[in-house]
Amino acid sequence: MTWLRTLALCGLFLSAPAYASINEAGAGWSFEPWVIISLAIPAIAYSTSLISLYRQGIAQRVIDWKQVSAFYAGILVLVIALMSPLDALSERFFSAHMTQHLILMLVAPPLVLLGRPENIMLWMFPLNGRRWVGNIWKRAGAFGKYLNKLAEPVSVWLLATFVMWFWHMPKPYSWAFNHPAIHIIEHLSFFATSLAFWRLCLKPFNREGGGHMTAIVLLFTFMFQSALLGALLTFAHHPLYKEHAVNHFSGLSPLADQQLAGLIMWIPAGAVQLLALALLFHHWLSNFNPSSRADKNQGMSRLPTALG
Repeated sequence: MTWLRTLALCGLFLSAPAYASINEAGAGWSFEPWVIISLAIPAIAYSTSLISLYRQGIAQRVIDWKQVSAFYAGILVLVIALMSPLDALSERFFSAHMTQHLILMLVAPPLVLLGRPENIMLWMFPLNGRRWVGNIWKRAGAFGKYLNKLAEPVSVWLLATFVMWFWHMPKPYSWAFNHPAIHIIEHLSFFATSLAFWRLCLKPFNREGGGHMTAIVLLFTFMFQSALLGALLTFAHHPLYKEHAVNHFSGLSPLADQQLAGLIMWIPAGAVQLLALALLFHHWLSNFNPSSRADKNQGMSRLPTALG
């Protein structure tokens, strides 16, 4: 593990001179309308649903404070990624841009999903409204089947893989960097595919349980791809992204910036995925006890459902 610590320390050493110039860079908080609206709508819907649950006196039976905290932590992380000085720095430093991408892929999605928003947000409607929403989904027909196909493990893996590699190719990266509309699509694709990915990875911890092997395979193969991309960026002999080859501050060359981005993609990202794998293995082994699983399922069956 010594070489890992050495690489991490080198990354911190390389980044310090540049990121210390944050005031000189003119980086500050940004308040783009599309970002504010995109974050405010789910936060308000979730909060309204919680108020409804508390008024009915069933909040503690539906959700606990850890799940609520996880959801709001996910929203806060998205605020940091998209509105804090990190967003402004991402236009100057590829390493900051990579950090932003990893937050959208590895940090915010699992936190948001741990808050069970798809179940909780239904409670913002009265019972008839919740049943109406449920009936619409049941009658979705071909569209619903298409969405279900996209939510299958193979489809999710292929989409997440394509999105990660596509947007880190020099040409598509340039499109997103120079065109705000494409940049929005890039961010949305990262977050949407990551939500689908982590939904499968977190399924074993949900009410229905199961899917441990699927989650482990997804995480392991994606961790390998992240490490491969990180290694390619770290050991490249020249800068791959011309957008970050100019307007750099002293202390961090474009190549060093790219190498730092590769280390971020390689080590911190890998650590998050490795931790998730360890938690999955632990949960899988602990659920080999049939009696404990039966007790858990019996307790879950007594929870009130959104559709009454």
